[in-house]
Amino acid sequence: VTILLPVFPSPDKLSALFWGVAITAVIFGATYIGIGSVLSWSIHRVGQELFSLGPMIARTLPLFTLASLFLFYNAEIWQVMLPLTWPRILQVAAALGVLTLLLVSVTTRDEVQELLSNHADDLRRSERLNIVLIPSLVTIIQPLFFALLVFLFFLAFGQLSVSDATIFQWTQAQVDKTLWEHYRIPFAPTLIKVSFILSALAALNFAASAASDSNHRQRFVAPLISEVAMGLDTRAAYLTSQRVTPVH
Repeated sequence: VTILLPVFPSPDKLSALFWGVAITAVIFGATYIGIGSVLSWSIHRVGQELFSLGPMIARTLPLFTLASLFLFYNAEIWQVMLPLTWPRILQVAAALGVLTLLLVSVTTRDEVQELLSNHADDLRRSERLNIVLIPSLVTIIQPLFFALLVFLFFLAFGQLSVSDATIFQWTQAQVDKTLWEHYRIPFAPTLIKVSFILSALAALNFAASAASDSNHRQRFVAPLISEVAMGLDTRAAYLTSQRVTPVH
């Protein structure tokens, strides 16, 4: 259905067919590696430890805010964000997100490398990928939550401290708070763009801080690694029991 349904009413059948095949491939690939189960377990685990993130956020948020306020009150970033369309803004945020994901993945892979080496003969490629995905997803959800807090903070702080007249002075453009030509929003679109980019930077900053904070790794990542190790040991014991021929 995903492949064929968009083809019939679409004048550009080749493009519709390409995107249908691409989406279907992503769905099958995600199903093959069990991304639904892994993601739901990761979100549940982060939800349990959400309030324990307080100390890490309390240390990181004021420092990042202090450093980024100089960027927030800089006219150049407002001038850069003003002409950018939302697809371009999302591409910039995606580039920062890829850097964050690479940092988290490399750090997590280094921590589970010993587990992978101990069970190298028993694991399929998809299972090895899952072992890296589980702690990576839990670790990446934390920067995303931190980025959401930073986005809301700068949105509220900018609404209080940056007037429309100041935005006009910085950008030399009138502030238009109309959305989709019908709805008005309480925030200047440029303020939303600046806050969004700063939140993407915040996620990268949080991931870098978490990677270098031994206390944070010990509190959040070490228990995950222990659970993965226990699961692998249980799996190895089960496979061993299946290979043993019972004596009659």
